[in-house]
Amino acid sequence: MTTASVEYEPGQEILLHQDGQRYAPYVAILSLGTSATLRFQLHRRNTREHDKAAEPMDIRLDERSLFVFKDKAYHDYLHGILPIASTQTRISLTIRHVFTQGSINNGAP
Repeated sequence: MTTASVEYEPGQEILLHQDGQRYAPYVAILSLGTSATLRFQLHRRNTREHDKAAEPMDIRLDERSLFVFKDKAYHDYLHGILPIASTQTRISLTIRHVFTQGSINNGAP
């Protein structure tokens, strides 16, 4: 299990990305400080042209909230944090399970 603590200043963002195969397919995000907006965007490989599901979906992460995503949200979507609109700092604790060398692709720890 790994925990990353990151401090974000106003205006900072995390670009859309996927976490990769080193991690188990679930993530927990504890938001402290100011709120933020988490954006999910269906990965291009999973969309057809003009597919309504390809529109981004935004989720507000309130201060002192816990958000967990897994399975389809983890595998089929990119995720990122929109620029912090507040004048306050945001602190994020991200909790993930990192696979050991021999356990990659097993699906769960």
